[in-house]
Amino acid sequence: MPKYHTLDELLRTFNQDAKLFYERMISIAQSCDIHIKVRLFAGQVAFYDEATLKHTFHASPVIVMNFLNDHVNIFASANHQLFKDHQDVNLTDKDTLQYPYRVEVDHHVFQELFTLSLIS
Repeated sequence: MPKYHTLDELLRTFNQDAKLFYERMISIAQSCDIHIKVRLFAGQVAFYDEATLKHTFHASPVIVMNFLNDHVNIFASANHQLFKDHQDVNLTDKDTLQYPYRVEVDHHVFQELFTLSLIS
């Protein structure tokens, strides 16, 4: 796996579906009542709120997204709460959300995902 030094380097590798999904996530994050920022973290996209950062980024509430060819893996604390009964996505045993790009993004549900996962 290549090592990316900036978020822009990583974003240039995304296929069209991944780019569109990323742009939707940015738009949804900006519509939340908290000040969500995005950065590269461990070679993946990480969303966070500076107000809840702790002494290390690892200990802080974050949402990490790993963009793949046909879906994105989303690591967020509210995954189970919001997606346990969703039929079109896969929630792994460790509550990693595997969200196919072909599934329509529910703006409201993802707003809740950002808010619930990042306020703790």
